Amino acid sequence: MRYLTLTFLLCTGFLPLSSAVAQAPFCWECYQVRTFRQILDSFAPEPPDSGFVFKANDRPSRVLAIYAGDKRPLSTVRRNFIRAYYERVFPQQQKVQFDEELLFLEDSLRVWLPVQKQVVPYFARELTPGDRVWLYVVCPGGPLSAKGPDWVLIVNEFQKP
Repeated sequence: MRYLTLTFLLCTGFLPLSSAVAQAPFCWECYQVRTFRQILDSFAPEPPDSGFVFKANDRPSRVLAIYAGDKRPLSTVRRNFIRAYYERVFPQQQKVQFDEELLFLEDSLRVWLPVQKQVVPYFARELTPGDRVWLYVVCPGGPLSAKGPDWVLIVNEFQKP
């Protein structure tokens, strides 16, 4: 019955699509197990530029990493990229705020990942530095500079192993 009601509301315009999308359950099985290195190496080199590159496949990935416990403010360039990504891909959805990045480790690789503002406190509550954690990330692209792309991996969810 809920499905029929939701379909009716969507088809008649009484309920905006973003409300239905926002209530959808998290799709755990949509994320493939990968390493950070596999994600980063899967992108073809991009020509130097001063703009952004958006990837058609944001590679939903489940990565086992170590929570370092460090955080830092999100740079203006990365914040602008994330804002542009959300405006293009989810224009009707409620605005998502990213202010900080958390540090994660995988072997010798150190990766700073943007985390939604409302999710950041849960990392400190549920994990201690050195804990292993499954991260559910997407990589929609990143800002480009003369040095090349700065691939942005966004944390959507996390779980203890």
